[in-house]
Amino acid sequence: MPRIKRWFHKSHDTNRDPEMWEFRELVGKRADAIWDEILSIADRNEGELPGDWKAYPTLLAGVCKSTPRHLAVALQWLCTPRGRHLQAWVTVNSEHAARVTNWRIYNPSRDANKIPRGNLLVSPPNIPIQ
Repeated sequence: MPRIKRWFHKSHDTNRDPEMWEFRELVGKRADAIWDEILSIADRNEGELPGDWKAYPTLLAGVCKSTPRHLAVALQWLCTPRGRHLQAWVTVNSEHAARVTNWRIYNPSRDANKIPRGNLLVSPPNIPIQ
């Protein structure tokens, strides 16, 4: 069973992001709670948002202290391509399965960070060879 994670990666520049400000202007004070909850779900599922995306307004309404109608507007905004790269924050396929678009970029696998074995006969620079 995988270890329970209690934290996830989030940009340090959230408050400097013009797209996030646009999202806050549309949604209001609940924007950060909505986006944090989506990131939290995605982090537990390797970037995927399980279940039917159409059900998310109802599923998230209680957690984010909002209404399903308000959540539907917010989630539609998240699925609309925008920005200089014309990417949506959440990508939804034809079966209504969703994923956070750039989750892999901000959450690389631990395998990618492994230290290469290299030549075992060579010592580190500060340890003399015996």
